[in-house]
Amino acid sequence: MSTPLKVIALHIPKTAGTSLRLMLRKNFGTEMTWWGIDNKEDPRPDPKTIKTPIIGGHAPLDYYRQLENFALMISTLREPISRAFSFWHYITMGSDQNVVDQWEDRGVDRKNLIASIERVSELRAELAGQQCFYLTGFREYAKARAVIKSGRYIVGVMTRLPLFAGAIAETLGMRFRRFPLTNEGSRNAKDSVSSDRCVLALLKELTREDRMLYADIDAAGVYASNRVGTLTRLNLPEATDPFGKYLVDSEPLGDAEFANYAYKEILGTQAPPRIATLWKERLQAGKVERRDICAEAFEVAILNGLIN
Repeated sequence: MSTPLKVIALHIPKTAGTSLRLMLRKNFGTEMTWWGIDNKEDPRPDPKTIKTPIIGGHAPLDYYRQLENFALMISTLREPISRAFSFWHYITMGSDQNVVDQWEDRGVDRKNLIASIERVSELRAELAGQQCFYLTGFREYAKARAVIKSGRYIVGVMTRLPLFAGAIAETLGMRFRRFPLTNEGSRNAKDSVSSDRCVLALLKELTREDRMLYADIDAAGVYASNRVGTLTRLNLPEATDPFGKYLVDSEPLGDAEFANYAYKEILGTQAPPRIATLWKERLQAGKVERRDICAEAFEVAILNGLIN
C-alpha cells in the first residue's frame, strides 16, 4: 500500500504564512492540518510521525527531506528588503517580548541595524538568501531556481495573494479561496531605519539572491510547477466542508441562538462575548450567512490560539 502524499506549507517568517494557515484550516479543518513547527521548538518532532496530509510551520525544506513522499510544496515570498525591515521590527519592537529579549541576548542592538547585522550571525542568516533556503535548501538563486523548476511547487508573492490562492485552490479542490490578511501591523511597519541609505545598501547586498528569485516569481504572478498534476493520494475529502457539523447540528436554531452556539462550540466562550452579539446582528440584517460566521469563528479561534 502506497504512503499518502503530503502537502508541505513552507512558512517563511514574515511572508503571510499565518494567512496561509488560516485559509488551509478553513478549507480542511484542524484535523487535516498540522502547524506545530516553529523556531522555538527544540527538538522538532520527527516529520514521519506527523499523520496529517498537510504540514506547515517555520521549518525549511531540509526538515522534510526524510519524508520522501511530499507531493507539493506551497509558499509565499515577500519583497526581500520589505521582509528584512519587517523581521527587524519583529525582533526589536514586536509584541512578543520573549522574542525581543532572545535577540537582544544574541547581541542585537535595536538602535543599530548595521552593527547588529555585522555582529550577529543568526541575524545575517535570517536575511541573506533565507527565502531561497526555506524553499530549496540553497541560499544561491541559481541553485534554488533549479530545484524549484525540477520539483513540485506552487509559489506566490504577497502582493498577488489572490493568484496564489487560486492556484492552490485548483490543485487541492478548496471551497474558500479568500486569503485572510493577518498581522497587518508588522506587515506595514515603517520607521526611520528604512530610509537610511547605508542600511538600504547593506540590505540590497544581503538579499541579492532572494531578490532575484522574488523577481522571477513576481514577474509570473504565481509559479505552479507542471509536475504538480492531480494529487490523488492526499487523503483529502473530495467535498471538504469543515463547518458541516456545526451547520447541521444548529439547523433548528434561530439566528440569535446560532450566534451563541457558534461562539460556544467554536470559540469555547474564551473570546469577548460581544462577538456573539455582532454575529447575531449581522445574521438578522442579512449581511452574512451562517457559513460565513463559522469561517470567521475559525479565524478568531486560530489567531487567538484557541485552535492549535
